[in-house]
Amino acid sequence: MPLNESRSRFFVIEVEFRVNKDEYFLPIFCYISVLAIVSINITVSVDTMHIACTAHACSLFAAVSKQMENIMLKVNDNNNDIGENKSSINKKFDLCVSSEKMIYWKYVTCLKKHQLAIKFVDVLNSSHQGYAVIQLIILILIVNLIGLR
Repeated sequence: MPLNESRSRFFVIEVEFRVNKDEYFLPIFCYISVLAIVSINITVSVDTMHIACTAHACSLFAAVSKQMENIMLKVNDNNNDIGENKSSINKKFDLCVSSEKMIYWKYVTCLKKHQLAIKFVDVLNSSHQGYAVIQLIILILIVNLIGLR
């Protein structure tokens, strides 16, 4: 049923400007709407990027772990081959020394990759730490302001 009087207009977020709210309702409403959309978009984008970087860091550690497992499998296969053919140990011994050096360098490479992954995680944590503190303070303020109403 229609009312015979005009309804009061209100903003989603209560703001105080030094102008008449009824006269400048549309510009103020557009400003508040754009501000809300942009701030939510920034928050979601930063959090999404942090999640993607965290997943990337986890995959770096998984890749290094898989490389270490492959090296261990090759070492076990070489040990089994030497144990089966004891008559040609001298020939295989020369191969084992060269393969030992190669395995050693593969271990060193995996260790360097692991150290780089740790540095990446440290940079990720330090870059997100300030943002997380600011976001926490803002959320606490919002909850307190909502509680005061």
